[in-house]
Amino acid sequence: MQRSRSKMSLGDVYRESFSYFVSRDSLIIFLVGIIIFSLLYSSIQHGVGVISSLPVWNASALSSMMSSSGSNPWVSSTSAVSSYPTMSSILSNFGSWMNMASSLTSFSIALLEVLVIRAVMSKKLNLPVRSYINLLAMSVVLGLFIELPIMLTIFYGFSLMASINSALGIIISVLASLFALYIAVRVIFAQIYAAGYNQDPITSIESSFNITKGKFWFVFGTLLIPLLVISLVISLVFGLIAMALPAGFAVVEGIMLSLDIIILTTILTNYLINAKSLLK
Repeated sequence: MQRSRSKMSLGDVYRESFSYFVSRDSLIIFLVGIIIFSLLYSSIQHGVGVISSLPVWNASALSSMMSSSGSNPWVSSTSAVSSYPTMSSILSNFGSWMNMASSLTSFSIALLEVLVIRAVMSKKLNLPVRSYINLLAMSVVLGLFIELPIMLTIFYGFSLMASINSALGIIISVLASLFALYIAVRVIFAQIYAAGYNQDPITSIESSFNITKGKFWFVFGTLLIPLLVISLVISLVFGLIAMALPAGFAVVEGIMLSLDIIILTTILTNYLINAKSLLK
């Protein structure tokens, strides 16, 4: 018999989250994720292969052009572009496709997160459109108004370090990084509130701030750090597998990303469900 959620300990949360991965709903989500991400990574891998085969990146062709142009790299690169008038259009199309692939990946990640959150909370596999829209909207709000300003501040600090004032640059970068860590803990449950409780972006962020109020170090140590460690282990293991099996890179990456999303989102959801007992 399943342990009552209201009395689950921290260890129970992690045990249930890992055991959920072998459930029927989780395996269905896992399969969906593998198919989606494998197709996306496969198309990206193919595009990179096409680009890398272009003469401007082809060593033998470039060497030939350099010898005919007096070994002048600038003349050689200009010759390459002029000799292949479609190259610029190919590069432009590839850039557009990479942007689209990045967007599709983000949409797909949100799709899997909603499926996992709803399955864990309602014990059935479903995809409410409202939950999906709420999660996407919350991600946009976080990205534009919180993550982007923080990243720009960090980059500004780095630019100062490399130019006029290294000490000030270090201070700005460190403070911005610490603030980013603080925000990461305070909004850690926002996606669960958005997709699981159908809250709008602002309300979901406020709810996450409220439940983590005064619990920063506890959430940091018992949730954020374990999530980072789990994600790192998954990345290292499947990264090594991808290096050993380059032909299966797309599938391996699809498995890795799907596994990462399912396990981390399940832990987050179970943690929030049991927050009253864990954060008392």
